[in-house]
Amino acid sequence: MYKKHLKLQKFICLLCVVAAVLCFVYSLGIITDIYESTKGAIRDPEKLDRTKIPGAEIYYHMQGFNKEFVSRSLTVLLLSCTIFLTNTHARRKYYISNYVVIGAYSVVTCAFIGWYHAQIEAFKHQFLTTMDFEAMREYSEMWGTPYVDNTNLLDFHYWVAGLAIVSVVALLGNMIWKIILVRNEKKLIKAGEEAAV
Repeated sequence: MYKKHLKLQKFICLLCVVAAVLCFVYSLGIITDIYESTKGAIRDPEKLDRTKIPGAEIYYHMQGFNKEFVSRSLTVLLLSCTIFLTNTHARRKYYISNYVVIGAYSVVTCAFIGWYHAQIEAFKHQFLTTMDFEAMREYSEMWGTPYVDNTNLLDFHYWVAGLAIVSVVALLGNMIWKIILVRNEKKLIKAGEEAAV
């Protein structure tokens, strides 16, 4: 039983790191489509109202968010690595440090997901309502830039968030299972000691 549980525990801890890496990689490329399709449309970032594609200023509006997104996803990634630094993946019995790391990873990851989901939904709405897609098509044909009229890259955040939530739920579930197993083991040891007397 314990060997199977430890294998599952290692898998769950690895899942946390994979989810964090995916968040980080996603944060690096989230606005690539928008940049590629609108590059050159705004010659002077100081004058966003002078654009060849109305709505192209969303790329500049997203810059602050993107920097914060990269920073926060790096924090989640570092927290996921502390799961391995504290041997949470290999311990039969958790210590205070393991509970602290699991709690910190869970809280920070859930807060991060809630924050970036709200931000991305707002930018997606702005993209769909302010972008002049006809002007973007003409600009794309004229300059050979990609034409993007969908929000696929922005919508990918649902998959990233889903994997991160699954990793948090699995990590918390594993912790609860571990607590139950350790309690049952202590009861068996105590019952064995009482029977021996």
